[in-house]
Amino acid sequence: MMMRKTKLWVALGFFLSACGSVVMTESALADTAQAEAQKAIRAIYDKRSAAIAEFDAEGAWSNHANGYISITTKGERITAAQSKENLQTLLDVAESISSHTIMQKITLKGDKATVLIRDSATVVFPDPKSEDKKGVFKATERAVDTWVKRKGLWLHTQNKTLSSFVTVNGKQIKE
Repeated sequence: MMMRKTKLWVALGFFLSACGSVVMTESALADTAQAEAQKAIRAIYDKRSAAIAEFDAEGAWSNHANGYISITTKGERITAAQSKENLQTLLDVAESISSHTIMQKITLKGDKATVLIRDSATVVFPDPKSEDKKGVFKATERAVDTWVKRKGLWLHTQNKTLSSFVTVNGKQIKE
């Protein structure tokens, strides 16, 4: 009887440790999925910044979903068409552009990722008041971006600005 009880405890211990491994594996898989999403979305942000620096509107826009929407701090909804037009106008007047996105937090639920970001951009443009002077536009914003994974690709579906700070030639511009 003692031998049978010992085998039962050993089997139970093995079963529990195996179950623990399954739970850890599922947790590890979730961590891996989040890390993979973060890596893929980070690469898209980097690609977008590089495309903007090269005045490539199509490259900058390539990972936006068709129904993309941008929401300002005042709740104004800007459509994909309006956003594309605004980007093209910026690229048409700028002499140089640099931008960078910092991913502060990512939350993954299935094929949907929510990313808290901090964006910054500097745009140098001709000063309309003087041919030999340049204007400098600087912007920093905190926003929440929403991404969905479709057919293995991450697509940007929404940007909701939480706060922004904008200057032109060092003077703050209120939104």
